[in-house]
Amino acid sequence: MKGSFFSKNKICPVGQAVTTSPGGSPLCEEFDCLVHTVPPFYQHHSHPVDMLRSCYQSSFQAAFSPAHNSNKIWNATHGSNGTNSTVRVSSPLLGGGGRGFPLSLAIRIAAEESMLWKDTNDLVNGEAICKNDTYNEVIAFGIPDLSTAESLVCAMDEIDVC
Repeated sequence: MKGSFFSKNKICPVGQAVTTSPGGSPLCEEFDCLVHTVPPFYQHHSHPVDMLRSCYQSSFQAAFSPAHNSNKIWNATHGSNGTNSTVRVSSPLLGGGGRGFPLSLAIRIAAEESMLWKDTNDLVNGEAICKNDTYNEVIAFGIPDLSTAESLVCAMDEIDVC
């Protein structure tokens, strides 16, 4: 499948997400799983905006849903001592690099999808956190360029005011 991610019998079509273990890499010291998604090419795919939105939606679902995580990961989030645990997910700005999306559009989609997810959650110190009975959910964007990061924060603030 052109444009898909393959890993040990897992196929991830454009616009979807799959989870894998971090394997033997140094990532296994910090993470229980990795979420992979395949953003569309802006000029190549039909309906690239909808597909990019689907990347975020599928990634959030894969990261936070027990149905999409292994028992080890899900059990680890349930604070065995009765306290809430935190599931923290870091995301890049999907589509904002080599996939050809105009940066302003990639920022707007990231802001809209994050805020849509946040609508059923709380915002604490600029991070969306879901407070439920068993664990907290946090989405943090890893964007090294300060100007782009500030643009994303501004876009989220504009949506939050509406």
